Amino acid sequence: MEGVIKASEFMEELRRQKLVIVPQTVAESMTVRGIPIEAFQKRILTKKLLSSKEISDARLWGPIGKRAVRKIISQLVPVHDQVACDPLGTIKIPLSIVKSIASSRGYSWG
Repeated sequence: MEGVIKASEFMEELRRQKLVIVPQTVAESMTVRGIPIEAFQKRILTKKLLSSKEISDARLWGPIGKRAVRKIISQLVPVHDQVACDPLGTIKIPLSIVKSIASSRGYSWG
């Protein structure tokens, strides 16, 4: 019988290649808009100013939503460091502050 492999051999090959089998939901949670989270973070971290949506989507401060990011910004970021970027009032903050807050929350990337 060609094409048949023993389960033990299959599992050993997975271990050898340091691969794991996970539910689809777990694999999808490691992407943002279909892009691996690390690649998305790398792309976002090239910008000088970041919005709450970008910070939340890239999980720079952990797995929190836009509302939580906005709350942290209002509590920790001085008003003079908050930049209004469009007529809708989107607030962006400098990358250096994003990194500082991430560090204080125990997150780092890159």
